[in-house]
Amino acid sequence: TASAADMAKEQWNNSWSQESAEYLAAVTMFPGTDGSERTVAWYSKSAEGYVELTGVEGTEKIEATAKAAPEGDYRLSAVLSDLAAGDYTYKCVSGDFTSETYDFTVEDYSKFTALYVNDIHSAYDDGKENNLRDTNFVYNKTLEAAKAKALSQGNTLDLIVSGGDHANEGLRCEYEGLSSPEMMKEYPFAIAVGNHDRKSVGYKYYTAMPNESSVIKFKSYIATDYWFRQGDALFLMLDSCNTSMSGHNLFMKKAVKANPDAKWIIAVMHHDMFGGREDWLYSENALLRLLWTPLFDQYGVDVCLYGHSHYYSVSNVIYDNKTVQGLAGA
Repeated sequence: TASAADMAKEQWNNSWSQESAEYLAAVTMFPGTDGSERTVAWYSKSAEGYVELTGVEGTEKIEATAKAAPEGDYRLSAVLSDLAAGDYTYKCVSGDFTSETYDFTVEDYSKFTALYVNDIHSAYDDGKENNLRDTNFVYNKTLEAAKAKALSQGNTLDLIVSGGDHANEGLRCEYEGLSSPEMMKEYPFAIAVGNHDRKSVGYKYYTAMPNESSVIKFKSYIATDYWFRQGDALFLMLDSCNTSMSGHNLFMKKAVKANPDAKWIIAVMHHDMFGGREDWLYSENALLRLLWTPLFDQYGVDVCLYGHSHYYSVSNVIYDNKTVQGLAGA
C-alpha cells in the first residue's frame, strides 16, 4: 500500500506541467497596502486583462495594468481593494486565457498569523530532469504542513513572508514553478529580494509590490524596498543586496512617518547579521551589523527576519550591537 507521502508525490507529479497555461501564467497573490487589499499578478500574451472577483458584495471586474516582459508577453497585475472581512473567489482573464478559480479569505486583522519561509531556491537544472518539479514539490509540502499546523492550533493563516532567494538562478521558469502551489494564489506572498534572485531579471517582472521606494538613485533594476501593513504591524521589506544606506534611511523614515500608529515594526531582508555559523560569513555579518543596526535602532525596529546562511537561529534582544535582554534558547 502506498504511503500518504508517496501518494502526495505521485499526485504532484501527475498535475505538474511546464507547458500548461496555468503554469505559464504563474498566478500569484501579493500583499496590498494593508489587510484590506491584495494584488494579483499573472503572465499574459495580452496587455489587457482583469480579475473577476466575487465576494461579500457580489461580483466585480478589476482592470489590470501591464508591464512588458522580456519574453515578449506581459505581466499583468490588479489591486483588489476595500475588501471587507469574508470569503472571496477570483479568476484572472486576459486574451484567450481564463485561470482556474481561486479562494481566499479576509480576516479581522487585529491579530494575524504569518508563515515565514526563506531560501526556497526553486531550481531549474538542465542536467537534472524534473529538478524544478521536485524542488517545488518540497516547497508545496512545506507550505501545506505549516498551514495544517496553524489551523490545528486554532489559528488562521493570513500571510506568507519570505526573505529572499526564491529562485536559484533568477529564471522566469523558476518563478513559474514557485507559483505552482495553490497557497501562492490564496495568501499574500510578501517577499524580499535575495542575491540569487538577482542573477537574472525574472524577479523584476514576477513581483507587484505596494509602496515601493521612489528614491531614484537607490532603486535598482531588479528590486527596491517597499512596505505594507498587517493589522498593527508595519512590515519593512528591504533590499539588502543594495548597500545605499542613505536610500534605505530615507525609505524607512518615510514608511515609519506614514504609519505613526504601528505597534510593531518588522524588518525583512535577505542577508544575515548574526547567525552565519560559517567562517566565510563572519566578516560579512560584522559589516552588515555596522550598516543596518543603526537604522534599526533609530526607527525602532522590533524584529528583523532574514536568511541567506541556511541556518535557523534566534538572537538575543540587541540594541547598539549589544545584548540588552537574553532570550531562552537564543
